[in-house]
Amino acid sequence: MSWLTELEALYDAVQNSTSIDGDKPIPIYHICNNACMTVLLDGGGNFITAEPVDKKNKDFQTCMPCTESAAQSTIEATYPLCDTLEVISGDYAKFIEIDKQENKDKKHALFMDLLQNWCKFSMNKKLNTVFSYLKKNCLISDLISTGLWTTDEIKKMKGFVRWSVEIPGDNQAALWNDKSIQQSWIDYYDSLSNRITGFCYADGEIEKLAKSHPSKIRNSGDKAKIISSNDTENYTFRGRFVSSDEACQISSHITQKAHNALRWIIDKQGERFSDGLTVVTWNRAGKKLPFLGESSLDLEKKDSEKASTIYQTAQAFAEAINKRLTGYYGDGKDLNTRRIMLMVLNAATAKSGRMSILQYRELDRTELINSLNHWYGNLVWYTCYWQSDDPADRKNKKGHYISKIGTPSPETIAQTAYGERVKNELVGKTVQRILPCITDSLPIPSDIEIQCIKSASNLLVIDSYGRREQILGTACAVYKYNHSMKYKEEFKLALEEDRKDRDYLYGRLLAVAQQLENAALRKIDADRETNAVRYMQRFSMFPAETWRMLYEKKLPSYRRHLEPGLSAWFEQKIQDITALFRTEDYISNKPLTGEYLLGYQCQLRELRPKNTSHNESETMNNN
Repeated sequence: MSWLTELEALYDAVQNSTSIDGDKPIPIYHICNNACMTVLLDGGGNFITAEPVDKKNKDFQTCMPCTESAAQSTIEATYPLCDTLEVISGDYAKFIEIDKQENKDKKHALFMDLLQNWCKFSMNKKLNTVFSYLKKNCLISDLISTGLWTTDEIKKMKGFVRWSVEIPGDNQAALWNDKSIQQSWIDYYDSLSNRITGFCYADGEIEKLAKSHPSKIRNSGDKAKIISSNDTENYTFRGRFVSSDEACQISSHITQKAHNALRWIIDKQGERFSDGLTVVTWNRAGKKLPFLGESSLDLEKKDSEKASTIYQTAQAFAEAINKRLTGYYGDGKDLNTRRIMLMVLNAATAKSGRMSILQYRELDRTELINSLNHWYGNLVWYTCYWQSDDPADRKNKKGHYISKIGTPSPETIAQTAYGERVKNELVGKTVQRILPCITDSLPIPSDIEIQCIKSASNLLVIDSYGRREQILGTACAVYKYNHSMKYKEEFKLALEEDRKDRDYLYGRLLAVAQQLENAALRKIDADRETNAVRYMQRFSMFPAETWRMLYEKKLPSYRRHLEPGLSAWFEQKIQDITALFRTEDYISNKPLTGEYLLGYQCQLRELRPKNTSHNESETMNNN
């Protein structure tokens, strides 16, 4: 239950903080729902006007009081002030025919009773104004009289009605933002005598227990709940406990604070994936923290809108990353920043059912920074990013790729391994599998590494040059990271001309063959794929046999188009690399490991013209 107490501590710290600007977690016994209209009354309880709420407005999501029953489907009164038109309107049936009228009448009566009891408890003038107006049973007729809505439009209207009351001398007309009304509801709900008291499993105190627990955690349409023990027919607790109370007893205040804080921190800095997977990190100070799975470019963008830093060495990159991480996670002097919580959530279905906490970790700030430095420092390689002012522009092919030293994100690794059009569930599951590699300094799962290498060995199917560079760089980064973890051997971010590893040398040969062909194709002004790329997949599986075919049968026809000096230069480069092989390695036809991709990319960068691709700040058009 530590996640509950940590979220409760976050809620209290943020609510009491004067340094946090903007929105804070909503009060307990409140929820956010979509509002469809605002009804304006005067101080005497008379209708003035009503206005539709624009869905694009920031306050379309409206904070409103609710009972604990709001988290489940029930006939009980769940909202004491704001609800749908058919619930709050006493004259709804006079104008609009609806099914199950008896249930609607019962809900309206329960709503009015709840509001009346609240009004008697608080004696708040604005609340009594709303109640006195609703007793007139004229809301629908007043709405029709405005001419803004017809009965058909009212019937189709979805959302909640909220209230504004204009009282002379009171500047706060909007009831949904009125702090006194919010506190009044909390006091009233805590005072109800039918609330069960018992031992709270979270903090060990005797307190009023939650009847049910909040939903709408990831978004306003999310009905999946983390805590649920009210299923008396199936097997939620049966067979282990006599009653649901034995399975789960949490105080109302703790569960309300914890869930409201979780909603708030997810909205503020949670990372959502389209399959429903949600990842969030936080500390008790409520300071905005970066997503653990961000690429190095994402970290740079937090400092400025345009990430233009070009790192010349891996050491310079590592020093810059360490400074950023130290800045984001604080100096550790504040107790509220020393521990960082990581939570991964998902549900079996997108909008309903039960939600699982797939991973929850409490991480020491220093250990986390060390782990992140290890991740970024060992994964660093030549990477390629899509650069545009609007991420949606990529679909319209607006923008460009930029190549520089950096690290890919787990999402990019997943898309490299399984393709950009891979199912969203697989991307989320892959990110989930990679997160422990970041926090615990573990190797990336070998099946992901293998898939990345296979994708980078089949560049022929990728049309975009920039996307090819991205796949190649990501595969190299993953292989380099795992190789350094398993064998403690490092690869330099530059061509290692003295490295005599078989796979590295074969990668270099393939790069020379590709550049030789490219030079010839430019000479004859031909636009076609090189044989080096066309046979790359086969080359990775049967290197000796494929290289002999490329060298003896394919390259001679291209050499004829080159100037004698350039042709001789390429031939000498091939001979120099070949001389580094041991004879048994050169004739061996066993498949290549991912190391050949590192030799291939490093040799390509060395051979490319200095004024174009070799420049790390080069931008590559999507062609």
